[in-house]
Amino acid sequence: MKNYFSYIGIFILISFSFYYTDKVSELAYNNNKLVKQIKEAQVFYNKDAKNAQINFQKNTIIPGLYGKKIDITESYLNMSDFKSFNDNYLIYHSVKPQKSLEDHKEKFIISGNKNKRNVSIIINNNEKVKKYFNRENIKYSYISSDTNNYDNIINTADNKTDFKLLNRFIKKSNRFCLKGFSNIDLCKKYGYYLVSTNIFLNNYNLSKVKSKLASGSIILIDKNVSLDNVLLILRELEFKDLKIVSLKRLISERD
Repeated sequence: MKNYFSYIGIFILISFSFYYTDKVSELAYNNNKLVKQIKEAQVFYNKDAKNAQINFQKNTIIPGLYGKKIDITESYLNMSDFKSFNDNYLIYHSVKPQKSLEDHKEKFIISGNKNKRNVSIIINNNEKVKKYFNRENIKYSYISSDTNNYDNIINTADNKTDFKLLNRFIKKSNRFCLKGFSNIDLCKKYGYYLVSTNIFLNNYNLSKVKSKLASGSIILIDKNVSLDNVLLILRELEFKDLKIVSLKRLISERD
């Protein structure tokens, strides 16, 4: 019995020793000058996530933005060899918005996040415009039966067989359907992003379209639009300091 109590005493002593060591280490860590500097940097470098804007009545969505939060321990370990603070060595965690596009893919995307100063262009079977964009290396998506470049194709196949055929080749992150052109039931079944736009360029509404161009715009170019009119739109986007990006980048919630 005596040995039994001795073992209990030793166990308690060891447990207390570990607890005390941990507390001392924690105190030393929290009082470390570099750790304090990293904690103070949170005010300047942490970013709150921005929720997606959802209109449940209209079934539409504008993507949010991920936030970022400094990982204090990983940042400290990353800087410890230098023993001085350097913001280039900060390590971050991504913070997902509470309301995110990825949780509401059944809703129609009507715009990119307006904080990103980006726009995206969809070309409807217009070969002249397509060739110009290819030559100038301008990002775009394309509506056509031509499937030579699967990354840019909007899946507009109406029947299940053709839809599945295109689905095999289009990368998952580039799977888009367009309201008014795509079979929305099939799009939802196969997990496509649903896109809707009210900026539709033809040869008769140039002034109206120019006035509507804004950060986040999704612009649909009609198959009969002249290249000259498209060039005027491109100049207007440049004047407004709006960058043309792919649909994939436009809707991304990662800044």
